[in-house]
Amino acid sequence: MPNGSAFRGRRCATSTRSWSTATCTSAACFEWIEHDEIGRIVVPSTPLRIHGADPVDTVPSPKLGQHNCEIYDAWLGLSAADIATLEQDNVI
Repeated sequence: MPNGSAFRGRRCATSTRSWSTATCTSAACFEWIEHDEIGRIVVPSTPLRIHGADPVDTVPSPKLGQHNCEIYDAWLGLSAADIATLEQDNVI
């Protein structure tokens, strides 16, 4: 199929057209969430539903460094003073 002849005259699906199809919207492939920095956005979701299980809320990804204190304290055993020093020295 030289020069893409098999696709000549056919429309390619854009992401907007793909996620707005009846199949994806009825299967909940995507959903709208509120992001505190950029507002309302559409994100991928799982179409899987498990009988008897509550659906899991879709939330924005954590921000860079959002969980630093939890990780450095619980996982590495650093004190609050140690963490504050790392922050002051721009290490974290």
